[in-house]
Amino acid sequence: MGGRAQEGLSEPDRAQHQPPDPQINGYGAPSRTEIKRARILKAMGATLIEGGIEHTTVTRVLTQSKIPRAAFYALFEGREDCVRSVIATALGRAREHTTAAAIAHESWGAQARAGLSAMLELFEADPDLARLCVIHSRHRDPATVALRKRTLEELVAFVAQGRRRGARSPGPLAAEGTVHGVLGILEASLGSSSAVPLTDLLGPLMSFIVLPYAGVDGARRELRRRPPTPSTPIGHGPCTRKPQVQIRNTYRTALVLAAIATRKGMSNREVAEAAGVTDPGQISTLLKRLAALGLLQNTGAGRPRGQRNAWRLTPEGEAVLAQIGVPAADGNRPGG
Repeated sequence: MGGRAQEGLSEPDRAQHQPPDPQINGYGAPSRTEIKRARILKAMGATLIEGGIEHTTVTRVLTQSKIPRAAFYALFEGREDCVRSVIATALGRAREHTTAAAIAHESWGAQARAGLSAMLELFEADPDLARLCVIHSRHRDPATVALRKRTLEELVAFVAQGRRRGARSPGPLAAEGTVHGVLGILEASLGSSSAVPLTDLLGPLMSFIVLPYAGVDGARRELRRRPPTPSTPIGHGPCTRKPQVQIRNTYRTALVLAAIATRKGMSNREVAEAAGVTDPGQISTLLKRLAALGLLQNTGAGRPRGQRNAWRLTPEGEAVLAQIGVPAADGNRPGG
């Protein structure tokens, strides 16, 4: 049932009316519907970033994603629903990344610094994600407004903990003003071609955050702190690594790459089963073509030794999969 026919349903009712979307096999590879959804969200995010909400239409998204209109409305109620999904995905990724960094510390100040550092690293590695979170999340759709409000409330609640742990106890509006001030600085930096790298803002922003709670001395200490050692590379997400090869992103290509991403060392037959390809000659040709493009690596002996092939994604293959909108699974990484 298409999204337009479900407009009168509540969220629980709508969930019950969604068509089943089973995995296509036992390997855990994304289904065709999941691939379509990922491509639509990828196109919607790119369209938002390129022209803003004023120039974002379902038609533009469909043209870029090469997805039929009927398929779009089977997954989303309309433009606003799709935009909200893009924003929710971006905010969720940023929240997960910063929270994972913060919870490794005990004190409020250390948590704030670690979380802010992780967020700045993420935003610098993926400025499009940063714009979705900071700028485009201000979309006036009521549900998106509520989503942004909840996110800001979480940030304000965390910053407000400084009242209990700092040397000073400013008024209740200090935390809210601090959060909006940080966002304003980030937005100005994202909109300026001459701005300093976002990671260089860690000291000044931390100084600004702790000033109401730790006073001038505490703020100066933050400015004098040495910058942290860069963390491990940021994982793939919307609009991050750009593949060096151009490839036509067909459903079959996406399914094959996504299938191999679920488990390294898959044979031709296993890849075919995971991707729903029934012709052995076809899967062999496709795998050779993707290997020639540098997207796959055969770690098995294969022919003429009479042994099975064992496929895995190369870093370039992971980048192409991320560009499609489907992140590579951990099982494809070394030791996975």
